[in-house]
Amino acid sequence: MPRIKQTEKSYFCYMTENRRLQAEKIISVIILVLLSAIYIACICARAKAAASPKPDFTVVIDAGHGGIDGGVSGIKSGVKESELNLDISRKLKTVFEKSGAKAVLTRKTEAGLYGIFSKGFKKRDMKKRMEIAERASPDVFVSIHLNYYSSSSRRGAQVFYKIGSEKSEKLAISVQNQLNALQNKNYAPLPGDFYVLNESSGEAILCECGFLSNEEDEAMLLTDEYRQKIAETIFVGIETHRYGLAERDCVRTRQNLIDCG
Repeated sequence: MPRIKQTEKSYFCYMTENRRLQAEKIISVIILVLLSAIYIACICARAKAAASPKPDFTVVIDAGHGGIDGGVSGIKSGVKESELNLDISRKLKTVFEKSGAKAVLTRKTEAGLYGIFSKGFKKRDMKKRMEIAERASPDVFVSIHLNYYSSSSRRGAQVFYKIGSEKSEKLAISVQNQLNALQNKNYAPLPGDFYVLNESSGEAILCECGFLSNEEDEAMLLTDEYRQKIAETIFVGIETHRYGLAERDCVRTRQNLIDCG
């Protein structure tokens, strides 16, 4: 009898050990499968990221003035042009990025790009802007400004284009048409002898988005809503030119272009 009991005990121990080993094998297989799944998921994520198309359109947005150079000032509020330029530029950047394009700001803060304030700061500032622009290799360069005129009755936006560049002129026409529609004006774009336009290697325009010497323009430009409209209007003008849309299609596609963002 004692032998039988000892045998039964040994058999029981054997079976318990065998089940434990089988359980460990199953757990090992499960862990291996999970690790493999995680690895494959990581590989797929990397492959997907690598396959994602890069932006096929780059725009450099130049917020005029900055730092000690505040530009012109509002006739009533005294607001600095540089502040409003920066806000419109940031809004324009956001609209372009939502559309899938790459947007680069030359000036990201209220500070200028001239470094230490000293003689020749303006030239250093302009050079730095163009260095940033050229590194980005943009399809389009757009500089944002506000205007001031001796006659306070003058109002509305005026677009300038790079002299001698047919593509820049066509781009300016497209943007000017959109701004005219927004502000109920009938201005034509003008050739502009400006450093940032002359030094641009591609299509380049400068947008004077309104007159701070005009009380009505100033009042509207002080509102966030109107500055957003200005940014969206410039965006639509650039995209209309980019895709070669006919003028008759502009009204129909304006909201679609913005909604795509």
